[in-house]
Amino acid sequence: NDYTFVSANNPTNTRHGGVGLFYKNSLPVVVRNDLSFSESIVLELNFGRKKLFCTVLYRSPANNHLSPEFITFMSNFENLYLRIKAENPLAMFFTGDFNAHSQLWWPGGDTTHEGTEIDELFIKLGLFQIISEPTNFEPNKNPSCIDLLVTDQPNIILDSGTRASLDTYCHHQIIYCKINFKIPPSLPFKRKIWNYKRADS
Repeated sequence: NDYTFVSANNPTNTRHGGVGLFYKNSLPVVVRNDLSFSESIVLELNFGRKKLFCTVLYRSPANNHLSPEFITFMSNFENLYLRIKAENPLAMFFTGDFNAHSQLWWPGGDTTHEGTEIDELFIKLGLFQIISEPTNFEPNKNPSCIDLLVTDQPNIILDSGTRASLDTYCHHQIIYCKINFKIPPSLPFKRKIWNYKRADS
């Protein structure tokens, strides 16, 4: 009750992939269909003169770093970032299942070509990946950190991490963060320092 559900299903209408999002009706939300791409949802939230953007997305693991689909995903992500940035928001957040591995996100895992290229794009755009623990525990496979939370303003995050899934059949943990949008934006700082602090915390 008192929530609205929006979805962006897999374009082939199969049971795999796609995203859904619940938001509380009392929040000042605008669903920005003009910004979203395949299997993504973009929300704009307005708090007085402060504007935040939150994007939830999915990337299929079937498409490796050499595939046209992966190249399209990377281009769509960068274009979305640039279009949001042009609106001069206080902060932007990107979250979802990126289906890529990087030891920079979780040192206990491995690194794939897709993870390397996605992380290099984050660096290029000045984005910070917040989750630093495994999020996926698929049977007969090593744990992995594939459900990410990415932002350009990590300084406004008060708390973040994972919680157990509410669905016993789901192998993914819930990822979360708590923010304080009253904190002013930070000055640019080195991403490596942030990664070191996350890994050491």
